[in-house]
Amino acid sequence: MSGVFEEDDDVDEGPKGNQGEIIETDDFPMRVLAGAGTGKTFTMVRKVEHLLRTEQTSPQNVLALTFTNKAADSMRRKLNARLDTAGYDIDAYTYHSICHSILKEYPYYADLPSGFTVASDADKFELAENAVEEIEYQFVNPDGSYRHSPPEALLNFISSMKQEGVRPADLETYLPSGEVLVELNEMADRIETAARNHLRRQSLRDGADAFCDDLETFALELQLEQKSLGTSPLEEDIGAYLQQLIETTETIQARIRTDSDAIDHGAKQAAVRIPAVLFSGYGSEGNRMTRKSDFPTGIPKLPFTLIDRLRTYLEDCQRAADFVTGYRAYETQRLDSELVDFDDLIHKAVELLRDDDLAAEIAGQWDYVFCDEFQDTDSIQFELVEALAKHNRLFVVGDDDQAIYEWRGANSENIGSKLTATYQPNLIDKELDLNFRSKQPILNLANDAITALEDRRSDKQLTAFGKKRDATDGVAYIDTSPPDGEDALDDDEYQANQITTAIAGLLRGDFDPVEESYDLEDIAILVRKNRHAEPLIQSFGEAGIPFELVGDLATESVGVETVLAYLRAIAAPSDDVSVRRVLLMRYRLSEADLRLLADSADRLIDAVFSANPSELSEPERFVTARDHFHHLFSRRHLLSVQQLYHELLHTTDIEWFLTHTERRELKGLEELIAEYGDGTSQPPLDADFLDYLDHHDSITDVTDSAPNEQGESASDAVSIMTIHKAKGLDFPVVVMPELTADQWAPRARSYADLVEAVNGCGFWEADQIKRDQQEARRLLHVGITRAEEQLILCGHGEAPETPDEGVTLDYIQRWIGDGIRWDVSASSFPVWEQIQESLPASAQDWTELVSEASPRQTEAVATYDGGELTYQAAVETVLDQADRLLNGTLSDGEPASINIQSDAFTTIETPSIRRSHSYTSLGTVEDCARKHYLDHVVYAPELPRRLRPSVDSDGSETDTNDAPSVTATDTGASNREIGVLFHETAEAAIDRNRTERSEWREICEQLAVERGLEQALEDALDCVDRFFQTPVADWTLLSAEHSFGIEIEDYYVVGEIDCLARRPDGELVVLDYKATESAKGETNRQLPLYILACEELFEESITTAGYVYVGDVGPDIDLRTYDDDRLEDARTRILGGLQKANTSSYADYTTGEHCKWCPHNELPCSGLHGE
Repeated sequence: MSGVFEEDDDVDEGPKGNQGEIIETDDFPMRVLAGAGTGKTFTMVRKVEHLLRTEQTSPQNVLALTFTNKAADSMRRKLNARLDTAGYDIDAYTYHSICHSILKEYPYYADLPSGFTVASDADKFELAENAVEEIEYQFVNPDGSYRHSPPEALLNFISSMKQEGVRPADLETYLPSGEVLVELNEMADRIETAARNHLRRQSLRDGADAFCDDLETFALELQLEQKSLGTSPLEEDIGAYLQQLIETTETIQARIRTDSDAIDHGAKQAAVRIPAVLFSGYGSEGNRMTRKSDFPTGIPKLPFTLIDRLRTYLEDCQRAADFVTGYRAYETQRLDSELVDFDDLIHKAVELLRDDDLAAEIAGQWDYVFCDEFQDTDSIQFELVEALAKHNRLFVVGDDDQAIYEWRGANSENIGSKLTATYQPNLIDKELDLNFRSKQPILNLANDAITALEDRRSDKQLTAFGKKRDATDGVAYIDTSPPDGEDALDDDEYQANQITTAIAGLLRGDFDPVEESYDLEDIAILVRKNRHAEPLIQSFGEAGIPFELVGDLATESVGVETVLAYLRAIAAPSDDVSVRRVLLMRYRLSEADLRLLADSADRLIDAVFSANPSELSEPERFVTARDHFHHLFSRRHLLSVQQLYHELLHTTDIEWFLTHTERRELKGLEELIAEYGDGTSQPPLDADFLDYLDHHDSITDVTDSAPNEQGESASDAVSIMTIHKAKGLDFPVVVMPELTADQWAPRARSYADLVEAVNGCGFWEADQIKRDQQEARRLLHVGITRAEEQLILCGHGEAPETPDEGVTLDYIQRWIGDGIRWDVSASSFPVWEQIQESLPASAQDWTELVSEASPRQTEAVATYDGGELTYQAAVETVLDQADRLLNGTLSDGEPASINIQSDAFTTIETPSIRRSHSYTSLGTVEDCARKHYLDHVVYAPELPRRLRPSVDSDGSETDTNDAPSVTATDTGASNREIGVLFHETAEAAIDRNRTERSEWREICEQLAVERGLEQALEDALDCVDRFFQTPVADWTLLSAEHSFGIEIEDYYVVGEIDCLARRPDGELVVLDYKATESAKGETNRQLPLYILACEELFEESITTAGYVYVGDVGPDIDLRTYDDDRLEDARTRILGGLQKANTSSYADYTTGEHCKWCPHNELPCSGLHGE
């Protein structure tokens, strides 16, 4: 699903409502506040079109700024559809990419090297890893926290500072020494003690004047602390805050005198405890008052006290004092590496544009500047737009009601008061409030929810378009309070079952309140936090409802986590948690067996290799697990990460234990694995790769590479995503779970107060918690307005607390001085109560309808053999067919007899993905196109080995399951293992410039131990000896394992050249080692392929390539020279192979000797099954 007027089918739509007025006016600058679903992108595109059609400017003179490349491309595409190719001539950029373009054109003016590059997330993490070594930790745990490692914590800090333009020098100027920070913390302890000594009261029996005298004494102690402060900017801020506390004591005195009767013997008697509470006089010494039990009788729990907020601020300053050293080291290393990180792009460009002459030259390229989603811009992006639109021909569109990225540094005032102040009195204001997406009851709820927002900048009310305006249905709610009783589920499980029941009914089309039925892709679950998806994953899986986790949630998949656990267990065998997960989730070992294994050895993996299977309740499963682990451990140093990953899938058949959804989600993991390494080769699986995986999510959390990238909805499953990822999308059905006050509670933002202070605003003058509360209201509005036809709200209220003696949070707020802007009542967002107050009269209560513990499974859900099957019957039928497949009694049949279309296996003429080829894959396609397709295109999972026919060397079927894939030597090592050990020996020797036979043998012995290849050592040493009996040993060996990726016409080919050597006569030669038992033929593709690669890799001409035989057919060397004619003949052969490889399909296959060892020989094409 996509937003209104977001697809190309809007090309011929005409403007509606006041869109036409906005499009056709020639007034600038203009601000358009466009509500959700009102066609803001449509309006902006048509306005650009209007300018071009009326010849007010040319396409290349229009600059459009968006937040995502997808949005920029969409704008070009829409304009192209309206204006032919002229639409692609407009300059559509993201805010970061325009800055990158400017800096690339003017690097020297920005004090950048001409070859600077933008740092990747991996680059940034490496810089941070080095930078933390420079930190002399005084306040921060050098080992990190349970949430973030030290590099992650540093990156988090740096990103927070850079978003607001705070540099290391700014922090170093503001912060005092570590000793002073310690003293300031001790000062907070002294103030707390003074509050405990002077302000704690149970009543006013000594009179209001006596209490006020004690308050005066307390104020004097604050003044003494004030006078002891130094002159650093932080200490000056602390002094100013203490002045606010002194003024608060005056406010308290006035309140005591005003309300003395009510406090002495009326409804406000508990108020006598407020002063001590505000100054932490009731907490345990040195600790924050965070628990209800910390507050005395009659006083509601406060989100903070005035001293707690001081402590929190000082702790931020202490962390900053440690991290600023790492920040500076990070910046120094970044500059030395000629890197610019994402946050620097805009800052550097803005600094450049502060030069009037350069600004005039750069901004003069465009007559008009258009900005999308302007409410999500931050302060530095606002300055960028202002510099690029000096001519005032600016058009900004956005919605202050959808400003949901302030937590990432966005400033919603940019589209409000800041824009007004900058462009008044010429700024033209327009609104779009005609909604083309949702039914009116849904919009009524959205309107009511956002109207409660304080300081809202507009009063627009969304109105539905057309027939949807007259709708009376569309809103339903479910109270998720679990029933009482011993067997009751916990809150999350109960809610997940309720939602599952509702969705199952909507999919079946028999849910009583709703007449329509819906497809999977019509439904979205929008959550506020990632963890809210976890119970739904479990419930959907049990109910058989396909779902897809979108965006950040993709890392929550149970199946993906199990595959990751296997990789972790192979790389780090001491990781008992991962080993246990694999044994439980893949091999289904019982809890009793797992406990027995855990008790039998220090490490669980050692127990796997040493335990007696007969002592376990499931010995066959255990033996399978042990064999798989043994096999994968033996391969982990021989294969790259990507190769080992596919070996894992091949060996363990783990994909057979995953749902369709989980198998689909493996694509994300496969993309991560493919990106690992230097781009041309990959190292084996080790701890570095685990760090790469672990850091991937956390890096995206703490960097700003795509702060508001829109998610992609699923095409054949229910979408589960965060509300942030859903912005810009819409769905016929939207479900919003976890609408409870505790899950939507506002919170302060790390370092936000410090940033405010460094930029000149006192930390007590900005209410970060209140800002987050307001953003939570806008987030609710965004979630509601994603729904087109049916909105389902799930949550429950909390038992209201009756304030004792009439003291409320609002009343306590009046005891705090006016200079302190914090609101103690802003810590709560009673979201469910406010939804209930705003529900339209037609809203339906679905609570009773979904009260069953699980979705109904008695209706017909499938057809088989001419009849209908219930859910349970369908499951039993599938299992029965699977049993028949296993025991060989499943009958053959034409595809059409089981409703498989006759063209299901036709050749795919245009591959859906661009294929990458290699010498190995070209050899595979010569044997069998089907095997190539399965092995090198789709990486098809194989059936368990017990289902594969096994053969003797003569091709007849046997009972063994050990059909060899490689030839074994007398030592028990395979030719592959011998070859790998020799290749690694040669590579290490050449890299280390070792030229003596003894040095090569020593390296070989070391690698055999390190790689677990002792069984191949004797044969590999023989290969070393044979190598030194060839002339090559006396040549200059220049390079080993040189990776390449080249284009041959339209095909991409990758590979590795074993060795590049220079002969005594000066000629460069390409060499390939062969430890095999046979020599290569004259017409192979490998050597000419290497020659073609060298034409792109090296400037010096290379025409000779050859094989160095170090196996049983050696020692020998076979050199071949390729003149133009021979190379052209070889090129023709290679192209022929590439064409075959690029069009291979499942439908084409060739039977032969190779079928005996094919990993897919369970298929009928192998001819090994008999009749």
